[in-house]
Amino acid sequence: MKSDVYIFGLVLLQLIANKEVICDGPDSLEQRAIKEAKRGEKYLVRDCFKEVDHSTAFKITLLAFRCLHIDPPDERPKMEEVLNALTELRDEARGEKRKRDENEAEAESRNLITATA
Repeated sequence: MKSDVYIFGLVLLQLIANKEVICDGPDSLEQRAIKEAKRGEKYLVRDCFKEVDHSTAFKITLLAFRCLHIDPPDERPKMEEVLNALTELRDEARGEKRKRDENEAEAESRNLITATA
């Protein structure tokens, strides 16, 4: 159901922003996020993204906005699409972390070799 996708978008936005969703109105989390996104501000990259690069965080934020699409609601993704997108982002983030870990291990081994030489 499209209403389920909307509610999931609110939950995702709440997790991203680390703020509670305030009910309707101009001060709602949804409305503030949309305003800031339209202004091109760096939004929603908070403490919950310590382990995630900014590109992935931004993609998650865009997914939340797609879930919150109001007019027309038919443009919201299906839950299956949301799941696939999140799975893809998770796999992408894991790949980036693996690369960082490999680079750090390589740098440490070079430092160890240099220190013992």
